[in-house]
Amino acid sequence: MTELEQFALDEQTRIVDGPHVQFLDSVVGATDQDGNATKPRWHRAPSLVAVILDRAREPWVPLTLGGDEIAKVRAGGIAVVMGPTGAGKTSLVAGLLVHHARELGPVVVLSRELPADELAARAIGMQCDASWIDVLIGNVSRFDMDRVLNLPRMVVLERRDATLAQLNVAIVAMKAEHPTEPVLVAVDYVQILESDECETRAKVADVIAQIDDIAREHRVVVLAISQMSRASSRAARNGESVGADSTDGGAESAAIERVASITLAIGSSSEEREDGTRAVDLSIGKGRMTGGDRVIPMSYLGRSGLWRVAGDARPAGDVRAERQGARDVAKQTAAELAIMGAAAKATEPKTREDMTAVAACTKSVRRLAMAALLGRGELVEVQKKKPRSRAWMVCTPALADSLNIPIATGGDE
Repeated sequence: MTELEQFALDEQTRIVDGPHVQFLDSVVGATDQDGNATKPRWHRAPSLVAVILDRAREPWVPLTLGGDEIAKVRAGGIAVVMGPTGAGKTSLVAGLLVHHARELGPVVVLSRELPADELAARAIGMQCDASWIDVLIGNVSRFDMDRVLNLPRMVVLERRDATLAQLNVAIVAMKAEHPTEPVLVAVDYVQILESDECETRAKVADVIAQIDDIAREHRVVVLAISQMSRASSRAARNGESVGADSTDGGAESAAIERVASITLAIGSSSEEREDGTRAVDLSIGKGRMTGGDRVIPMSYLGRSGLWRVAGDARPAGDVRAERQGARDVAKQTAAELAIMGAAAKATEPKTREDMTAVAACTKSVRRLAMAALLGRGELVEVQKKKPRSRAWMVCTPALADSLNIPIATGGDE
C-alpha cells in the first residue's frame, strides 16, 4: 500500500462549506505555490444523493413567449441565444424576460451593449405595437409605458455598470427580496464583457466560465446572448444550419457550447408578409436534458421586436430533408430554364450533352432537367444522330417541324 493510500485510510475526513462537499485535511507531498499543504476537493458518491434531493425542489424555469413555452431550463443552467446580426436576438430575449418578470420572478439584465432606456423601449414597443424609436421619441403615451413596464422585479445593469461583479450583487439583492421565486438573468452579450485575458478565445472562455460559476452558485438561469461567426451567420440566414447543426454557431463557440444547457439559434426568415411579420426558424441545437435537434417555427415583427411561437417544434431532420428537396427542385428548375433558353436559340438539333452544357449544375441535375423537359414535350428527340453516336439528338418541336425532321417515337435505335 502506498503512503497516500495509507493516509486515505487513516485520515479522518471532515465536512466544510455545507453538507455535500468533502475535503481531506492534507495530502502528503502536495502543496500550493505558497508551500501550504493542499486540500483536494471532491464529491463522495453517497453524498450526491442529498445534493440531488435538495435540488429536486428547485423549479425549472420556463422560457415563454405569448403563453407558449419554448423550453425549460434547470436552475443553474445557461441558455445560449445566437443569431446573425440584426436577426432579433435582443428582442427575443427581452420578450422572455418580460414574461418572467410579470409572471414568475425576478429578472436581472446585464446590458453591456444597450443603454437601459433603449432596452426598456424595446420591451415597451413589443407590448404596445410600436417601434422602439417611437417609444424613445415620445410617440407612446406615458400611461401605456407605465402600464406595460410595471415590472418592479426587473433590474437592469447598463454599460459600465454591467460587470459580472455587479451582477453578483444584483442577484443576491433580488433573491433576498424574492427568496421563493426563480431568478432569470440575461447577459447581452458574452463577447463584449470584460476579462483579464487578452486573446479573444481565452477571453470568451474566461467570461463564460465566470457566468457558469454565477449561475451554479446562485442557482439562477442565465440567458447568454452570443455573436455568431461570419460563416455561421451565412449558414443560418440561408437555412443551411438547423437543429443540432446550429449548436456551434456562436463565435468562439467551443467554450460557450461546453457550458450551455440549451442553445437557441435564430435561423432563416421569410420575406416580410402583409402584416409586417416574418416567418423565422428558431433552432434548439443542444438540449442537455430536454432534447435538442428541433426547429420551432416563429413569427417576428421587426418593427416592434415582437416574437411569437407560430407552430409546434419539428425534428430538424424533417426540416433538413424539406430544405434539401426544395433546393434540388430550385436547381432543376434553373437548369430547365437555361436549357430551354439555349434550345430556343438553336438552329439545328443538338446532343443532350451540348444542349445541357449551358446549365451551371451537376451532371445529375442536368439529366433530371432534360428528362423533365422531354417528358413534358417541351423538347423532343428527332431522328437525327451525331456521327458515331447511338443517341437521338434533341430540339424543340417547332424546330423539328420547321426542318421537317421526323420525331423519334420509339427511343434510340
